[in-house]
Amino acid sequence: MKKILLALMVMLFVVSLLASGGEEATEAKTEKSTTCKTKICGSTTCENTSDKPASSESVAEASEVNNENTSLPKITFLELGSTTCIPCKKMKPVLKSISEKYGDQIKVEFIDLKEDRAAAKKYKIRMMPTQVFLNEKGEEVHRHVGYYPEEQIEEFLQSQGLIPAGSK
Repeated sequence: MKKILLALMVMLFVVSLLASGGEEATEAKTEKSTTCKTKICGSTTCENTSDKPASSESVAEASEVNNENTSLPKITFLELGSTTCIPCKKMKPVLKSISEKYGDQIKVEFIDLKEDRAAAKKYKIRMMPTQVFLNEKGEEVHRHVGYYPEEQIEEFLQSQGLIPAGSK
């Protein structure tokens, strides 16, 4: 019962974040991505989606961030959540571990949606936490909602050509 109430509260918070922002124009640009739907308990089903609208603004911004570095990460891993959200707190050690294991191949960034409400709208967040993975061009290649076990993240990263530090 507590989990249901917590999930409802999180959903209401995210909906209020989305409702508070202005209209955002998006171009009819498409990209291929994988969308995962996860319950907090950890059961996951993934589905491939194509022709998913992408915000040209988010693609351009992610590209600008990646172009600032001389050694570009292959993947940018965005964790969108809150410092007070329980599943978000459980993701903190996972983020640290992934960052350490993959080093310069990945950029890991936590975005607190309570502080950065525009990010909720920009990335079309409906629940917390949501993990968004961007390629070198800033295009979304994978999305997951809920707690994301480290082993499953590693499977995805390795499918994208990233190599853990001890395996080189």
